[in-house]
Amino acid sequence: MFEVLKQCKEQELKYGGINNEKELLENFKSNCIPEDIVEMEFKGYEKFLEKRRELMASKIKAYYYSL
Repeated sequence: MFEVLKQCKEQELKYGGINNEKELLENFKSNCIPEDIVEMEFKGYEKFLEKRRELMASKIKAYYYSL
């Protein structure tokens, strides 16, 4: 199991200060981390990078159009 999700379920801080699954997912979103990272393995790193690039591009585009 993904250690940070385990931390959220057990409410015991080991990594960082997030122990709530909703807060964790919000953190992923604000940092352009794909939500399915919790199911990924090291072999999927290239796919992670591809998804993250897309999320970052969308965030930058949204910011640009908000100016």
